[in-house]
Amino acid sequence: MNYAIYVEIFLKPYLHMDSYLIRIYRRNKENPKAIVGIIEEIGADRKEPFKNISELCDIIVQQRSDKDRIKKRSGNGDKSNI
Repeated sequence: MNYAIYVEIFLKPYLHMDSYLIRIYRRNKENPKAIVGIIEEIGADRKEPFKNISELCDIIVQQRSDKDRIKKRSGNGDKSNI
């Protein structure tokens, strides 16, 4: 199989890049998972606070699934709609 076709069919749905600005305001040396900060997606007008590493991961996953849902609704998969 041609590599370009392989990428288009099998990998393209998983290839995407998001850019975030993460500001960490407080960190606990004894418990590295206890961090406090704000995450902002570059190009979006939304900032989300987090108070531990788990919340930070949840915010990133939620933003990604929101984008995927919008892309599926548009029906064309074009990232310009996001």
